Amino acid sequence: MGEEISEEIIEKLIEILKAMGLNLNKEKTKIVEARNKSFDFLGFTFRLDKCLYNEGNKYWNVFPSKKSQKSFRGKIKRFLSSAGSLPPNEVADGLNSKIRGWVNNHTIPGVSYPSKAKSDLEWYLKRRINRYYKRKSQRKSRLFGKGAYKILVDKWGLEKPTAY
Repeated sequence: MGEEISEEIIEKLIEILKAMGLNLNKEKTKIVEARNKSFDFLGFTFRLDKCLYNEGNKYWNVFPSKKSQKSFRGKIKRFLSSAGSLPPNEVADGLNSKIRGWVNNHTIPGVSYPSKAKSDLEWYLKRRINRYYKRKSQRKSRLFGKGAYKILVDKWGLEKPTAY
């Protein structure tokens, strides 16, 4: 990141990377005017936003990228699709490891602001878990229609993404 990145700087960067045994992929590398346009990098979106409290000030808003969130929702969907008729405690344990991993990977204290992404994830979990228990068998599951997400959180120890 810098005010201005000249060809000379890019060539020097390529030399340094080669000395380390790395290559700069010219197809994936791009120069972005970050003050005007957000960009995604390593599962995060970086965006310069206006500060709500100090008029005229701006700050770097760093949050999980849409691609990262979509990928994680796919993992939850695949887990529940393959869970079959697992008991609630095993469903909670299986989801907990995934939730903990994603939240820990996408929460950088003092740098990232993932609260919106975590509340979206919690909403998705509620919807997906209720659907899982609705479709579990021809006979209605014990958790169907009784707020399966809340029961898994309260009784079986499912961790809420927004609790982190």
